[in-house]
Amino acid sequence: MKTATEPRTKGYFPEVYHSVRILAVVCALILSSCATGNNYASDYYVDMVKKGVDFLKQEEYKEAIKAWEAAQAANPNSDAIAFNLGIAEEKLYNYAKAAYWYEKAYLIQVKDGVSKSSAGLTLTSVQAARNFWAAGEMDKANHYAELGYKHYREVGYDSLNSEGKPDKSQSNKIAAESAKELLDGLQSIPLKPVETPVMKSGPANKKYVNSLGMEFVYIPKGEFIMSDVKGVKQKTALAEGYWLQTTEVTQEQWNRIMGTNPSIYHGRNNPVEGISWDDTQKFIQKLIDKEKTNKYRLPTAAEWQYAAQAGTGTEAPFGSDKDKAGQYEWFNYNSGKRTNPVATRHPNQWGLYDMLGNVSEWVQDARADGKHFDLGGTCYGEIANLSSSNYHVDHPSTASFRDTGFRIVFSASFPSEEDYWYQKAKESDSLDDIKAYFKKYPAGKYRDQAKKLSEKIEADLKEIISKLEKDMVFVKGGCYQMGNTFGDIDITDAKPVHEVCVEDFWIGKYEVTQRQWQKVMGSNPSGFNNGDNYPVENISWDDAQEFLKKLSGMSGKGYRLPTEAEWEYAASSGGKAEKYSGGNDIDSVAWYDKNSDKQTHPVGQKKPNGLGIYDMNGNVWEWVQDWYGEKYYGESPKDNPKGPSSGQKRVLRGGSWFHTSQIVRVSCRNWGKPAFRSNKEYGLRVAFSSK
Repeated sequence: MKTATEPRTKGYFPEVYHSVRILAVVCALILSSCATGNNYASDYYVDMVKKGVDFLKQEEYKEAIKAWEAAQAANPNSDAIAFNLGIAEEKLYNYAKAAYWYEKAYLIQVKDGVSKSSAGLTLTSVQAARNFWAAGEMDKANHYAELGYKHYREVGYDSLNSEGKPDKSQSNKIAAESAKELLDGLQSIPLKPVETPVMKSGPANKKYVNSLGMEFVYIPKGEFIMSDVKGVKQKTALAEGYWLQTTEVTQEQWNRIMGTNPSIYHGRNNPVEGISWDDTQKFIQKLIDKEKTNKYRLPTAAEWQYAAQAGTGTEAPFGSDKDKAGQYEWFNYNSGKRTNPVATRHPNQWGLYDMLGNVSEWVQDARADGKHFDLGGTCYGEIANLSSSNYHVDHPSTASFRDTGFRIVFSASFPSEEDYWYQKAKESDSLDDIKAYFKKYPAGKYRDQAKKLSEKIEADLKEIISKLEKDMVFVKGGCYQMGNTFGDIDITDAKPVHEVCVEDFWIGKYEVTQRQWQKVMGSNPSGFNNGDNYPVENISWDDAQEFLKKLSGMSGKGYRLPTEAEWEYAASSGGKAEKYSGGNDIDSVAWYDKNSDKQTHPVGQKKPNGLGIYDMNGNVWEWVQDWYGEKYYGESPKDNPKGPSSGQKRVLRGGSWFHTSQIVRVSCRNWGKPAFRSNKEYGLRVAFSSK
């Protein structure tokens, strides 16, 4: 069961974590093919292989396909190339094409006797099976699933290599471990027809569909046995009926309202995930504005549990017969350890799909400490978690990594529109929301309260803006050597070291705090919500731009992010040879993995650097203005470089509380897509030009 304090999965750079297992498989197969005679035919072939690996690492799958196809044309008998083509096609949801290449890789391996250890054969057969299944070719899916079981039973670290000797190599170990992980979810392929359950009578005949195509079923009032977060059960009565969405909100529905897709496991009809409770409120508000009704909301915990039980008197639609769980829900035994399209298992007795599996679901309720609940099991969870009483707790601004979504209620029971808009403004503490209330209700019943609230917010904003301006540090321009001047570790994108000159500018003495962000934006997205003076985190580059736009409008100053060259110049105390911002003693100047206690800390507690600036290394990564270019240092202009003219990723600098001393240093670079929010690691520092 996940809790608010459970660490989320992380990698060196969080955004590319999901490529790690793919790359391990790629490396294992390429090493295997090289060891068994699939030698490179030419320099061209080698170049195409390298490009294919690079494009896979960068998640540029269309370009990867071009490179792998060229490599395959040069060597059509390479199982590794075919396997990589399968990976790239799968990432673009071209399941039929992916299945073709996985099948080809498998057949090449069998023909050439590439993998007597069965590790490679296991991987390719399982991948082929899953993709044939996704493409609807069930006979082939079943065939390769059975082969996967066969080869998996033969996999082991002492398996034989191509010479018939025990293979202790790292590549075989990686392949075997990957095979084990992949096969954990092999039962997602239905080897036998799924039994159609007998559906009990219920309210499913009454349905409502909104303008977005969201389908709702009417849930009548009634009594049931409800469990609280501590497992205490009591009889509970719902006095009114309500309309509940039949499926979890899909990625297509989310994208049509929000214009983005934060999900890890992409699929038009897969549930949206990677969202916080606060994100659900933004979606609901935009849906309310679109449909011009204020009757959408999250279900309460009572409403959700009542609907999940569907009048059965049990906490799951399959009752105590766990052998039937896979007919109703996606969980670790049958999901492939990823989300699956909604409404592809059987609905419960009231016509609701995936109530207990696929993703857990946010509900309206919160604890006294402000943390919110989500309920149900997930695609990773055990069968024991497929229960209406399976609670989890998270901070409302914490974006789930990949296992929490939601469904919504259309309800006749709701506060009046004026009550709603005033309460929204009061809770957000946002001047924009107060203005929205006055615009709708200039002579409303909350006019006096709203005026006092507006005056308080304006006074707070004035104080915030004044302190921000007071805490700006003037940086006298100059020239310096940009890049890894120490040369003690290999930071490939921080070389060559080159001379850069920057003009005068101003930069924040501290990282932007949660209080500053809250007052300007009306919300706090931070995962470590420990106090006003902690750095804001969990923000994207796009979020930072919105903050800077609002801050500039309120203050009359042109606040912006520093350029990457300005950031490094300021971090190195004005271009000095410093490994860390303020010297070479990391513990005195930075919060990092050895001293952070795995969390952020209030700004300004460590020693400042030579310019009087705090926390430029550690605490949180800081977004800068530039597009990221891995080889940009080799072509950067000398004067005021501003990064590549375009790109797909923005630069982050400084390292965070999570990273080691080799990452938390002045010269290290990171990147993220503009809309990507890290798990409690990405923040910002403001700047403005001197002129």
